[in-house]
Amino acid sequence: MKEGMLGKKQFCQQCGSEMKIKKCNDRSDRWKWERSWQLKRKRHKVEKSLRCGSWFDKSNMTLEEILKLTYLCCQGLDQWQIKHKLGVCNNTVVD
Repeated sequence: MKEGMLGKKQFCQQCGSEMKIKKCNDRSDRWKWERSWQLKRKRHKVEKSLRCGSWFDKSNMTLEEILKLTYLCCQGLDQWQIKHKLGVCNNTVVD
């Protein structure tokens, strides 16, 4: 977030309130945006991916893999080198 790679704020699509970042174990990123509230004895919960709104929002790679791929690209390595260093398929590097 400090570097601008992840959004600093997310808002609930149901109530418009600001969501909070919560640690979780059910996602590869280990973090998610969450908004929980109760209205007339009914509990509501909205979750979003930590990546929501970022340039890697739809990626199936872990954040660690994405950061490594980004770093290697910035170092000037070609696609073949990146593919072999990360152990991913060529389409992953191209996409």
